[in-house]
Amino acid sequence: MLFYKVSLENTGRKLSGIKFVNIYPVIMCGGVGSRLWPTSKASSPKQFVDLLGKKSLFQETALRVSQIDGFARLIVVTGTIHARSVASQLFDLNIQADLLLEPEGRDSAPAIAAASLYISERYEDGIAVVVASDHHIPSTEHFCRDIHAAAIIAAEGGIVTLGIQPNIASSAYGYIEPTDGVKILSL
Repeated sequence: MLFYKVSLENTGRKLSGIKFVNIYPVIMCGGVGSRLWPTSKASSPKQFVDLLGKKSLFQETALRVSQIDGFARLIVVTGTIHARSVASQLFDLNIQADLLLEPEGRDSAPAIAAASLYISERYEDGIAVVVASDHHIPSTEHFCRDIHAAAIIAAEGGIVTLGIQPNIASSAYGYIEPTDGVKILSL
């Protein structure tokens, strides 16, 4: 089991004493990417297609979370239909992972719940870093910085979501409307 010493640099947050947390990267790898048809199809969804270079978006995501010091073994939640693609693309990168296979896709909430249950049954005080398999994040350095800051908040019992502030409305995405008592950090 790997332990990660949370960096307090760049956050301004202080924890009493030294805080160690277990950080478990979880990649949600489902969907068919229908908005990118015909490049993305049910048999070969966008996360497994090379759209931006020599690696698929899934491979870029796996590399990004696997290269962060202190992260535990990767967990991938995917459908049985995609298990072979996930295993093959991870093998090409020499990355090992635990695969949680869904008999059929049920969207993000059940995938996150399954991964959370898997982590909580095996590891005490685990923190899940749940990421999508099809997001392009050009700066691993900024991603790592933000994950470190989020880990501090999560270690204190908080729930953290990272994202961008939308500039247009879209029914294709969900939105979070902060209420009183919700802290918003700009990193």
